[in-house]
Amino acid sequence: MRRIVAPFVSCILFLAIGCGGSTIVGSWRITSELSDLPPGSKATLSFQQGDQCTMALDVAYGPGKLAFSLTGTYALKGNDLLLAFKEVKLDLTGYNEKQKAELQSQFENSKQRFLQNASATSGKLSWDSADKITIKGDDGITTLERVN
Repeated sequence: MRRIVAPFVSCILFLAIGCGGSTIVGSWRITSELSDLPPGSKATLSFQQGDQCTMALDVAYGPGKLAFSLTGTYALKGNDLLLAFKEVKLDLTGYNEKQKAELQSQFENSKQRFLQNASATSGKLSWDSADKITIKGDDGITTLERVN
């Protein structure tokens, strides 16, 4: 479970807001490689008017899929964004009852640590276009492309 949660937190570390007439409001797909996650993993970040944000991460893991969802707030300051996720949920599909119980237990045991790591993250961005952002964070570079 740690191998799945840690890279997810790393993705969050790269998120930031831009300026120059473009708006961050909407849904964004993380298109850069999600390091340490199985191939086919997908992450989407959505910003609402005001200060609400959500993030979804779908991970193929063994015979099924782990679907993480986070909710929280964001604060915009120039080219910086501070994210504060307050809640994380996990939905499991494609697993038998024993596997679900084990995965859910691992998730519950690491949930608070996960939220602590995701509670105050930031990065600096540059707008490549109105629909593409490059973000530089402590752990590297991430690219976001607008979904809508």
